[in-house]
Amino acid sequence: MKALPFLLLVLASACATRARWPPDAKAWREVESAPCAFTLRMPGPPSVRAGADRYAIEVTQYAVALPPGYVYTALCASADTPRMGEEAERFVRERFESERGVVERQGWQVREARLLRIGSCPGSEVISVDPKGTEFVTRFVWAGDRSFFLGASGPSRAGSVETARLMIESFRSPLCGQGE
Repeated sequence: MKALPFLLLVLASACATRARWPPDAKAWREVESAPCAFTLRMPGPPSVRAGADRYAIEVTQYAVALPPGYVYTALCASADTPRMGEEAERFVRERFESERGVVERQGWQVREARLLRIGSCPGSEVISVDPKGTEFVTRFVWAGDRSFFLGASGPSRAGSVETARLMIESFRSPLCGQGE
């Protein structure tokens, strides 16, 4: 009987957490961006912002925020300079080294960092955790005349990287030779 209040507290906490995170399997939906030429799955309906940044680069951002503090983002940006072949590979490699260096210099833990291919496009991925325990899963993809940034951030906990990967690994673009 003495354990009952503790059990109720544990169940109440579990129910409260379950209602917020991880996202319910029914919440995931396919998001198709015709202007950006990509499709991916996001854990809810995204808010969309489009416009030019201070360098006149066209940027479109799709974002889903989930309590307690998770944000899932897909962003596409026009290229200041189109790059193909080895030039694109070198650009992604240099950006990757720069991103990883910045994260490490800030005192963040780099859990994983790698170069990869998304279809025919070069890309990179960094998984890091800041000193406050916020986890960041980022993927950058270069597709000739535009770039894609896919990211998820939120409190580090069991299953958070796997949940982020549900979105990030669902990314498809005909610009990377991944269907029409």
